Amino acid sequence: MTTLVMGATGAIGRALVAELLSRGQSVAALTRDAGRATGLPGGVEVRQGDFRRPQTLKRALEGVERVYMLADPDVAHTVAESLRQAGVKRIVAVVSAVLDERDARGRVRNVIEDAVRGSGAEWTILRPRAFASNAVTWWSRTIRLHRGVHWVYPQARLSPIREADVAAVAAAALTEDGHAGRTYMLTGPESLTQAEQVEIIGRAIGAEISYHEIPREQAEEVLGDHGIPAEIIRKLLDTLEAAVDTDAQVTSTVQQVTNRPARTFARWAAEHVNDFR
Repeated sequence: MTTLVMGATGAIGRALVAELLSRGQSVAALTRDAGRATGLPGGVEVRQGDFRRPQTLKRALEGVERVYMLADPDVAHTVAESLRQAGVKRIVAVVSAVLDERDARGRVRNVIEDAVRGSGAEWTILRPRAFASNAVTWWSRTIRLHRGVHWVYPQARLSPIREADVAAVAAAALTEDGHAGRTYMLTGPESLTQAEQVEIIGRAIGAEISYHEIPREQAEEVLGDHGIPAEIIRKLLDTLEAAVDTDAQVTSTVQQVTNRPARTFARWAAEHVNDFR
């Protein structure tokens, strides 16, 4: 029984490949360029394809019964249909709340979730609240250059989760029974302000890091430079603004599903000191 991991060279994908191999699973790794898929563990079959271009998936899905699915909203239903036609029996998908929309009746809906639920396969949806690795994306460059962070809403509270913990839950849902039809909200084990996260990174690298609050408009420019669409930027910054001076949701789902607690942000920072030095 082969499991296909989409985005296998990403942070969650790599960790998921390792988790599945540790469980004795047959794993195929989907990548846009098979010739550049370096660093994957031995024993993984690399298959070429792009989840953003569903027409490239047919050959990659041959003999596959379980899929860790990624998809952009505009092709999510096409990807799900490709999985249905290939006879995929189980799908696990990570879905961001940033992609949530409200319909004409005010009900929250998510295009990717709708596609997964309509695929005809057993499905499990994972909804991480915030990724620890956002600290690398948003802050690592200025921390390396001058031990400072230029960012919005220092008092916004989040519960950042380590990508490896998301992967552990995904591996359980792909390989164990009892997760079909479940939507899991995933968080780290603690509610932290963004300023507290910066302090923790500083302790990990042995340096004091200053936090310089910037206007929202400047943050929009920073995120735009990373190629993030304007609508996603707006929703992301709205989420951070709403999180100011509030307690972030903390769930015990990682513990319940994997029988081990989610790792702390301090542990994550200690594992990523080279990203900030």
